[in-house]
Amino acid sequence: MSFLVPVLVYLTTLFLQPTSAVTKGSDAIHGITIPRNKFEVPVVCYYYGWASARSAPMNYQIEDVPLDMCTFVVLAFAGIDDQTFELKSMIPEYQADEQRYRNFTNLKTQHLYLKTMLAVGGWHLGGEVFSKMVSKPENRAAFVWSALRWMLDYNFDGLEIIWKYPGYEKRGGKPQDKENFVLLLKELKEAFAAHPLYLTVRCPVSRRITWMTAMILPLCNDMSTGSTSL
Repeated sequence: MSFLVPVLVYLTTLFLQPTSAVTKGSDAIHGITIPRNKFEVPVVCYYYGWASARSAPMNYQIEDVPLDMCTFVVLAFAGIDDQTFELKSMIPEYQADEQRYRNFTNLKTQHLYLKTMLAVGGWHLGGEVFSKMVSKPENRAAFVWSALRWMLDYNFDGLEIIWKYPGYEKRGGKPQDKENFVLLLKELKEAFAAHPLYLTVRCPVSRRITWMTAMILPLCNDMSTGSTSL
């Protein structure tokens, strides 16, 4: 039985500097090289870091990720410190052993086309700390600097922001969240441009997207014990 539970595909929107249009079979989108494998389009897979601590047989290690099925593998999740507004670990095993981040990004040494990314946020983090972080330029600057440092220190290829409901008061949001979120993305893009790094977000579908991937959770009857084939 193959347990693919921690490897999920979700909606991803890529913010890149527009340059030229994409033709079928090309390996660049808006000037950014897209990893190539047997797929014509990007395939974004998610690995939930705490899956490694589950009891057998439900534990799932990074070496279990089917790398030949993915062009991007995203590690979920990092959090945001509510005092410094810098990135912080939300996975106990990774917090205790930072080498685990490098072990994750080393996955791309097994497949030349593969890119490894880090996701920050998620449902459990909520929206309040996001709202506070984006509300002031100095808070955003602290986050941007720490995000860039994580990307370079651990050899990630990019960052995904998972703030599902900016502005939603029941999740700690404020009315100005959406405008401030745009400012954050612009500042992240500017900081990442020199390296270059991918910047993605989970957000509602728009006409102005580079690519979209579909979530496979509904295909599984039991996400704690089941398996699925694509």
